[in-house]
Amino acid sequence: MSESINKVEQTPESYGPRKRPEILNMMDDAANSMFQQMENLILKNFQIVKFGPYRFIGKSVYARAFFDVYSERMFDYLVANSEGIFERLDGLNEYATNENHNFGLQTWEWFNNEGKQHYDIVCGKSELLGYTVGRFMRAGTPVPDGMNYFDIPEMFVAQGWSSRIDTSENIENLTLKAIDQQTEFRRASHKFIADVLSPDITTNGSGRSVIGYYCACEKLNK
Repeated sequence: MSESINKVEQTPESYGPRKRPEILNMMDDAANSMFQQMENLILKNFQIVKFGPYRFIGKSVYARAFFDVYSERMFDYLVANSEGIFERLDGLNEYATNENHNFGLQTWEWFNNEGKQHYDIVCGKSELLGYTVGRFMRAGTPVPDGMNYFDIPEMFVAQGWSSRIDTSENIENLTLKAIDQQTEFRRASHKFIADVLSPDITTNGSGRSVIGYYCACEKLNK
C-alpha cells in the first residue's frame, strides 16, 4: 500500500527596495539563502507500505537517550568503520531481501526510572538508544557470531527518499512531516526508525550520509 505526499514548495520572502541598515540586509541575505536551501530539500518519493517480516542483522552501539553530540559521534564512527559488517552480510547473500540497502537502525531499549541494582552496581535512571548498522535479511536468517539482530514483524512503514545525497537530518524531518499529514496512519517511531545509508558510506570515511529514512507506522482506527 502506498500514499503520495503533497509537496509544499517554500519560497523566500520578497523585500521591496528601501534604505535599510547594512546589517539587516546581510541578515536578509542569510535568511534567503536558508530558505533557498530548504526549497531544494524535497522528498523525491514518499510512501507507506506493508513491510516485513524481516530479521535485521548488524553491529550495535548504545548511548544514553536522547540524541546529543556524543551519541551522534558514536553512530557516525560506527558507520564510517562498518565495511567489515557489510562484508560479513554479503556472505549471507542467499538470505538477502529486496531491502538490500545499508541501514542504520535506531531502537529504544531498557528503561530504568528509579535506579536498579545489577549485581553489586546500582544503575541510575537510564534509557538506552541503540544504533545498529546492518541490513534487513529474511526472517530466521542465521546470525553470525558476534553480531546483533532484531526480528521485525509485518507492519506498516513509511519510506521517504531524498532528492539529494547530503540531506542527513533533513530527510528525517521531511519524512516525519509527511507522515503527520496522513489521515490513515500515524508515526510509531517507538518501534524503530532507520537511516538508509549512502552505498559508498564505508569507503568515504565521513560518517553518515543519509539518502532515505524509514519510520514504523500504525494504522488509525476509524
